[in-house]
Amino acid sequence: MTMKIVSIKKVSFFIVPLITLLGIYSLTMNKPRLSSFKQNSVHAVSLAGAETSMNFKIVDEKTIMINNIPSIVKKEYIKSLSSTEVPPGAPSGDYLMLETSAYIFAMKQSGGNTYIGLVKDLINEGEGHIWWKI
Repeated sequence: MTMKIVSIKKVSFFIVPLITLLGIYSLTMNKPRLSSFKQNSVHAVSLAGAETSMNFKIVDEKTIMINNIPSIVKKEYIKSLSSTEVPPGAPSGDYLMLETSAYIFAMKQSGGNTYIGLVKDLINEGEGHIWWKI
């Protein structure tokens, strides 16, 4: 009888930490980060079909360039956006939100594409709702 108790203790000694590590890994590795979007400057076209375009580049962990103007990312967090909050053609789900001193951007990689949305213009205190697909 004591052999079973000892073996259960030994098994749980290895299994519980393994499950904990896998849980932490799945929570942290599946979340988008700014570094996962790192790329050279790209030309993006508006999802609205208009001629609105931009050049977008991630310089480092805290700096992005939009149309060759650097912006420091002050706050970075994950927010779930529903299909009513994104334009047609953009997927709903978890978006990486980037707050700079002037704008709030939403970014998501899906299906080999990157979607970038100007969610809010902080200078003019208006909603942006301009979305691009790379």
